Amino acid sequence: MGRTAMGPDDGIYLAPCEGIHTFGMKFLIDVAFLDPSGRVISMHHGLGPWRLSKIVFRAEGVLELAAGRLHETGTEVGDVIEFREGGTSMPPPS
Repeated sequence: MGRTAMGPDDGIYLAPCEGIHTFGMKFLIDVAFLDPSGRVISMHHGLGPWRLSKIVFRAEGVLELAAGRLHETGTEVGDVIEFREGGTSMPPPS
């Protein structure tokens, strides 16, 4: 909140979470809903400010990224997102 943009390598993972809002935001974001294994089960491309996402009841969490990032990376429903910290592979948070 309060930011005017999101960098191409920025992101935030919200868990537990089955839906989000963009109230107060000033830019578009891409949103990936992940199941407990990190598999993408639904997506929003370019979700605008002052919007509500759909609710995805099977989601464990929601990954928010800069608008266009899901398309740039070729991310599709069914892909598994792997979180890394310091170059070490980590399983998705549970």
